[in-house]
Amino acid sequence: MLPAAVPSPAEFSGGFLQPLSEDSVALDNIQIDLLEFAAAAELQQLSSSSSSSSSSNRPTQPGHRRQQLPAVAAAAACLLIFVAFTAAAAAEKQNKQLLRGPLASLLLPNALQQQLLQQFNPQQQQQQQQQQQQRHRKEKQHRRERQQHNHQEELQQQQQQQQQLQQQQGKEEDEEEQERMLLLLQQQQQLLLQQQLEGSSNEGASQAAYTPEDEAAADIEE
Repeated sequence: MLPAAVPSPAEFSGGFLQPLSEDSVALDNIQIDLLEFAAAAELQQLSSSSSSSSSSNRPTQPGHRRQQLPAVAAAAACLLIFVAFTAAAAAEKQNKQLLRGPLASLLLPNALQQQLLQQFNPQQQQQQQQQQQQRHRKEKQHRRERQQHNHQEELQQQQQQQQQLQQQQGKEEDEEEQERMLLLLQQQQQLLLQQQLEGSSNEGASQAAYTPEDEAAADIEE
């Protein structure tokens, strides 16, 4: 009699072993009869319970238990190896889609899945290589763009510094020219003052030297 925990074939047909999407391939080629395995386990439990009940009146033999442990471990190892090989064979036959399905996630770890995919699916390996090459190209382009941007910023800073220096020099030259113009204006004003002073002094001297006799002589000449 099967235990209550073992599901029926109908449950397996619509349970977690069903592909997740329409694109995933059905797991038809894997013929692992879980019901038979459960029945064998049940028979082993019944035989062990019957042997234990029959040997309850006899003293326990530790050597017999020690002999059973390696046999159980070997059977479990064989079962795992069988499951792994059947999964790999099914993946190779069914276009490597099984390794992406739910059974692979239950039986195989991620590292083993990737290793099998790389081994049995060269297309995916090529895609990964192409993706890596594209990433390297993008990184190189990004680095070049950064270098160009930094170079442009440095050039702009240098141009700004040169413009500032030119502006400062222009301001200094303008200030010097303004000072020169002021000096010239001051000199011209001084010259005008001197000329005015000289002209006024000459007029005063001429007026002082002009007499009535000179006026009479001027009238006669007229």
